[in-house]
Amino acid sequence: MDISGLAVLCAEARSGNLGFREHVGHQALQREQPSLIQIIFGLCDDVPQIIARYPEDPRGRSCLVRCIMESGRVLHICTGYPPNNWVITVYWPDLTPNEWDSDYMKRLT
Repeated sequence: MDISGLAVLCAEARSGNLGFREHVGHQALQREQPSLIQIIFGLCDDVPQIIARYPEDPRGRSCLVRCIMESGRVLHICTGYPPNNWVITVYWPDLTPNEWDSDYMKRLT
């Protein structure tokens, strides 16, 4: 995926057509989750960075996107590549800081 793929996801999010995989709901029961508004901001108003690509993901090709919120907090969104316009998982990496480098760009564990 490249910036044009992220633009497609942004457009889908703003129009209310971005899908969410079941995993997002399971996570919501386990830890603090970003709001829909924060997800849309991350995909659209921030300058999102693709920090990992998963071309062999059994759910369909996907990537991990790093977004920085207005507050400076980092958000991670794992999303499918268009036409699979869905969020697979979304989380705050600062909730598990010892799993990430200081910029939340690379997983340590």
